Amino acid sequence: MAESAAATTFHAPSDDDFDIRSNEYGTYAVPKAYHMRVLPKVLERGKVYEPKTIQYIRDSAADGDIVTGGAFIGDFLPALSKAMAPGRLIHTFEPNPLCFEACRRTIALNQLENVRLNAVAVGHKPTKLPLRVEDFEKGEPAAAQSAINARASASDAGYIEVDVKTIDDLVERGRKVTVIHLDIEGFERQALRGAVRIIRNQHPKLVVEGRRTTVEWLERVFPRAGYQMIGAWEKNQIFEAANPAVPRARAGQSGKD
Repeated sequence: MAESAAATTFHAPSDDDFDIRSNEYGTYAVPKAYHMRVLPKVLERGKVYEPKTIQYIRDSAADGDIVTGGAFIGDFLPALSKAMAPGRLIHTFEPNPLCFEACRRTIALNQLENVRLNAVAVGHKPTKLPLRVEDFEKGEPAAAQSAINARASASDAGYIEVDVKTIDDLVERGRKVTVIHLDIEGFERQALRGAVRIIRNQHPKLVVEGRRTTVEWLERVFPRAGYQMIGAWEKNQIFEAANPAVPRARAGQSGKD
């Protein structure tokens, strides 16, 4: 209905809508609307959010690209950017308009030239889906509650329609990916299905928030990789492939899992 659509329109954020925070890795644009959330409070103290996860991804980047998202305000990006090998890229995404603007500002503040930010969600196929952008209980912009909900409608109060792409489409063919990090509020398995080319051909390390992604599920979807969970911390599960990646089969040969 028109009334619902009006409830989810946004003004273009200005400088006055953001606080600037810093820690050992860089400087961040934090929406003032999020001042009571956990991450902004961590940054307000000059600390690092999920430091063990960030260090694992930094150590695992090696000579490849990183896929990481949702980007939120870009709090992982300065730390990861500094760990990238020359010529390697960070591919990230953020469909929430307020978070996207915060992340764009964080990238600019830190002059991160090796980051590619996309205003999309990721899933198993290209489409458009409703994204929750309002915290209904608190009557303010959603932070961690901002999530894809295929059962909702973009015309519902508190939702907007966003573009969904696959990770395979975000990353140019021929680029080496060593880590995929996903924290997208329960949509992680759909996103991994949309990275089938990268995962089957390259066996990147997987850092996945939540508990829905399991070794058994990865074995069904990516059987050749032999993924095993090697750790779990800061609400993330860490998976590494036991089997080496092999080059994609030549024409006439079977390359299917």
